[in-house]
Amino acid sequence: MTLPRISIETIDATSEKVLQTHAQPELFAVETMLGLMEEQPALFSVLNAFMSNAIAGGEDVDEVPAAFCQEMMLQSCFVGVGLALKAMNAQVEADELNEAWGGE
Repeated sequence: MTLPRISIETIDATSEKVLQTHAQPELFAVETMLGLMEEQPALFSVLNAFMSNAIAGGEDVDEVPAAFCQEMMLQSCFVGVGLALKAMNAQVEADELNEAWGGE
């Protein structure tokens, strides 16, 4: 089984709800991080490590071009999303195999 395909209507409704309840994106980000820490600690740890490595800079760098920052931010977001989605799919498959073969 794979994850369900999310309809544009569901995405729109969810986005609207998030914007209504979280006027500031950083508050939504903090709430998401705290929820992930509690509900998916292993995934949070890996995502945190990936993001920390992506934003870590050298001590000798004072300025970075905006285009480079934008590219790295976008890449980091999609690495995190991709990793999370692949991990969820792998877990669904593992759970199905365990169920089919009588494992835990």
